[in-house]
Amino acid sequence: MEFTNAFKRGSKDTGIGQIECQTLEYADRVLVTVSLNGEVDTTYDLPLNSLGDVKRPSRRYDLDLEMENEENLDEDGNHAELNNSIVPNLIIGVGNLKTEVLASQIGLLLNQFTSKNIILNISGKFFKGDEYSEGDYQVLHVLLALVRESYLHETPAKETEKITKTRAGRDAPL
Repeated sequence: MEFTNAFKRGSKDTGIGQIECQTLEYADRVLVTVSLNGEVDTTYDLPLNSLGDVKRPSRRYDLDLEMENEENLDEDGNHAELNNSIVPNLIIGVGNLKTEVLASQIGLLLNQFTSKNIILNISGKFFKGDEYSEGDYQVLHVLLALVRESYLHETPAKETEKITKTRAGRDAPL
């Protein structure tokens, strides 16, 4: 079996630490590691749909409730709103809502390019607790850009530098 370019790596040295993403692609799965200063403590299994099956779910206000559109109903007659999301399964560690959302978003991102099962090793220190903190969205954006860069071997966008500098000013452990 040929494993040409199976190992890919991307990193970003920011004011908050060294963020590194490594992907290792096997015949049946992709191993993704996103670390902060070389540290990971949580592992998720991300079972993906067939390539291209993930579609944007319908929104409640898009539905004409008086005329039930068969395209928006599942086989039980319920509205098919969120059945296309990626649900991460915690394997090791203590996950919280923010890392689960990050894992789900990484799954949705990579499902655009592969249908292989994903094992995600990630640091739980990217976010501070379960409560909303200013800058959480920017951290999510930076991490998704780094995963995409690592998997596709793309050059990082200049916007990620600006976002990480914004996040670096916080008092969070990141």
